[in-house]
Amino acid sequence: MARKTSRASIAVAVDSQVGTSSIISSNWGVHQGTVIFAKIIIPAYTNNITTNIYIIDSDGDRIYPFLALAKGATHIVSDLQIPLVSGEYFEAELSGVPGGLTAYTIYVTLYYISDYK
Repeated sequence: MARKTSRASIAVAVDSQVGTSSIISSNWGVHQGTVIFAKIIIPAYTNNITTNIYIIDSDGDRIYPFLALAKGATHIVSDLQIPLVSGEYFEAELSGVPGGLTAYTIYVTLYYISDYK
């Protein structure tokens, strides 16, 4: 049976193009396994831009991209085979500034098959 990570939040300021989440899991083995699908909620930005979400490993390297995600939508990405170990986090990279008056929050949940049965 699949498990899921806690919903991660990525805050992006109205005048910024980048945001990062906190670490998905700081405990070795807690969220360790293979990601099989992801749910990504992109807010309805004021400006017409797209969002790239990256999974960043504990070395700071981008290990998986979710590219050109449309604003104001929930994106379900399936058929994944992404290793999930420990210390990973998310980075959001926008194609422009989102605009508006308040910061925006992107939400990401990963569903995975655990290495621990």
